[in-house]
Amino acid sequence: MLLRLQHYDIDLRYKPGKELYSADTLSRAHLPTSDDDDEDLVLCVHTAIANLPVSDKKLVELRQETANDSIMVKLTRIIQEGESIVVPRTLRKSILAQIHEGHLGMERSKLQARELVFWPGMSKQIEDVVSNCTTCQQLRLSNPKEPMIPHEIPQNPWQIVASDSFEWNGS
Repeated sequence: MLLRLQHYDIDLRYKPGKELYSADTLSRAHLPTSDDDDEDLVLCVHTAIANLPVSDKKLVELRQETANDSIMVKLTRIIQEGESIVVPRTLRKSILAQIHEGHLGMERSKLQARELVFWPGMSKQIEDVVSNCTTCQQLRLSNPKEPMIPHEIPQNPWQIVASDSFEWNGS
């Protein structure tokens, strides 16, 4: 394996199994069909890179513009650190439906989505889905926030002691 990998500049980072949500192609060894597969792969990669239709000047400009674009910087970080799955356009609708399945509300839906997936404009699309959901709109007003009740500031420590309590019927 080391001989196969010596052709590449690899930045290897350990990630515990509990942080791996699903196995990807790169975590599984392929079954070679012939002895020359590795050499063919190396040749294909190097040929593709060498024949890219981008000049060195354009490549430098592309890197600079990417570094100046906040969305591209965020996307690059996400891809490099492997913290999210970048979802293609064709699957975004079904992912949105899965995110919204529990009617968690706008902020919790966005928080849950950001932990697992990414695509440009995802937050806005989640906001649109939640704001157009009749169930979410009905539930949104059913549990309004309690207003703050002002109390006198105590003069001494332990002058006022209070406790929140609730009743649980066991079901």
